[in-house]
Amino acid sequence: MRKKKVFVSFDYDHDKQYKFLLQAWDANPEFDFVFEDKTPGEINSNNVGRIKAGLTSKLNEATHTLFIVGKHANQLHRLRNQIGFVNWINFEAYQSREGDTVDLPQFHGHSKSGTIAPQQIQQIAPNRGQ
Repeated sequence: MRKKKVFVSFDYDHDKQYKFLLQAWDANPEFDFVFEDKTPGEINSNNVGRIKAGLTSKLNEATHTLFIVGKHANQLHRLRNQIGFVNWINFEAYQSREGDTVDLPQFHGHSKSGTIAPQQIQQIAPNRGQ
């Protein structure tokens, strides 16, 4: 089976265990689950432009984008005004749609404030950073 080139978008601080589980499934010959991980390693930079470029490059290499939507998926990032989006997951969703690597599925996650739906993944104007 040919491996799909998958970019996995997730909240590293809260959902990395699910990303690691995907990698374990791919490594396990007993699972019929294969993918070529196009998610970048940690981008060691505080430069938002450099981070955007690194993420966009990896997104462009991918044929698919998988979103792990946990309860922090729409949490406001402290650099949201510089990012131009609520957080990095939202940036990745926008870039994936621009690069045509994803059709956002109808999935839902849960948070203390209720249900998070794909239509909530949206760009924010820098002056509306909440």
